[in-house]
Amino acid sequence: MPPWVKLYRELLDDLDWHNLEAESAKVLVMLWLIASEDKDREGKLPNTKKLAFRLRIQEQKLKQTLTKLEHWLICDDIVTISERYRGDAPETETETETEAYICSPSAEVLDYLNQKALSKFRPVPANIKLIESRLKEGATVEEMKRVIDTMVAKWMDDEKMREYLRPSTLFNATKYSQYSGLAAPKQKIRMVSL
Repeated sequence: MPPWVKLYRELLDDLDWHNLEAESAKVLVMLWLIASEDKDREGKLPNTKKLAFRLRIQEQKLKQTLTKLEHWLICDDIVTISERYRGDAPETETETETEAYICSPSAEVLDYLNQKALSKFRPVPANIKLIESRLKEGATVEEMKRVIDTMVAKWMDDEKMREYLRPSTLFNATKYSQYSGLAAPKQKIRMVSL
């Protein structure tokens, strides 16, 4: 495990970063450091009680701060930085180790929906559980992104339907299979002349 995390200069021009309160920004950096300690290299954080101890703040205060930082703790916010610089030459021997980030397939899908539908759905249990349920049923992240792309193309410009570009509609158990059928990659038909 690397004893450090890597920050990039783009952070200097990131409006969301600058809009964070000083205490929240400090906690975010410490969360990245703690996530880098995950032995499975998945960027997992410990439970809030242990995390509060590690950060030397009260658990209630931590929960409030985590709420402010939720969109920073989803996959694409950090993976985007990591993937863009994977070709960087190592600064030290330990940089060759995997960079840790906080990531889950459900968070990746939710972030993709937010980007495509210009929305701000938070990674709260109500949203994440819907996505996790579809993943457990065999859906893939790529398939869910195709569903989002298809439904955004159909509904984004329709004032009445735009409101349905939300997790509770797109990923509910009864409608998802219909939407995934619409979003299935088109198979090419080969014409054979006789």
